[in-house]
Amino acid sequence: MMKTLVVAAFAVCLLGSCSNSSNESSAESTTSADPVSELEAGVMASHDSTMAHMDDIMRLKKAVRKKLAVTDSLMKSGKKDAALQTDHEQGESIANNLNAAEKGMMDWMHGYSVDTLKKLDQQKAMEYLKAEKAKIDKVNELTKKSLADAASYVQ
Repeated sequence: MMKTLVVAAFAVCLLGSCSNSSNESSAESTTSADPVSELEAGVMASHDSTMAHMDDIMRLKKAVRKKLAVTDSLMKSGKKDAALQTDHEQGESIANNLNAAEKGMMDWMHGYSVDTLKKLDQQKAMEYLKAEKAKIDKVNELTKKSLADAASYVQ
């Protein structure tokens, strides 16, 4: 009976130490994750942040077009002053920037390839992801600036 208790206690201690060891290994692997995975997560976070604004782009494109139609109508009706002309030109520029932001996002999504990433060694994958991060960050900046300009213009 005593021998059984000793064996059982030993087994519990052994299992307990294995459990702690596995928890430490798992904690180490999450803190020192694969650099490719970390960079890929950063790229996808930028993508997700930019995608969240696509509905806003569509809504503001519509509002800018509406305001442009009004200024265009006023200009055609004979009201020609410098302020109206400037407002119309500003609206056209903002509409073009909204279109460029939307197109930039679509182009980036069509060009980004997870399949390509999987075929690359770590160094090439890091280079690829750094280039893609720079591209999506540029699209994100254009998107945010275009949205801010458009929101100000339609107010």
